Amino acid sequence: MKTCHLLRRLLPGLLFLPFIVRAENGLPLNEISTRAYRYFHKTWSAVKDETWYKTDKELIVSFKSNGHLKKAFFNPRGSFLYSIEYYPGIDLSPDVTGMIQKKYPDFQIDAVTQVSNPDRVLYFVHIKNASFIRTISVIEEKVEVYEELINGDPRRD
Repeated sequence: MKTCHLLRRLLPGLLFLPFIVRAENGLPLNEISTRAYRYFHKTWSAVKDETWYKTDKELIVSFKSNGHLKKAFFNPRGSFLYSIEYYPGIDLSPDVTGMIQKKYPDFQIDAVTQVSNPDRVLYFVHIKNASFIRTISVIEEKVEVYEELINGDPRRD
């Protein structure tokens, strides 16, 4: 009987607890779409320290997974739009690495930005050699130069 009275006293406070707790950046949890929150935790279940942001057009969650910085973007209603992942070139999949090395054998893969949506995965890969720094895009096995800069490497002849 005493347990029942205790639960009745605590229950109202427990119901409002999710509205009192805030994300690290100060965004109240009640401003995070339930749909986005559930999708995020179902898709990236091992993540614990996420940070949620809100803009006029999107809800964004920033987090680390497997040592990579990631961001997931949702529309205001909580539907998943896309995610962006940043990581070193050494972590790029062997298939994509092979495509790049075949087309640019004298370049070193430096860094990767991977953009994923429900339909496909796009890669923007920074490669470099003594003469150039290039950002290439890899979209459905098509490798193209997206941006090219002259490398200021002093070892260049």
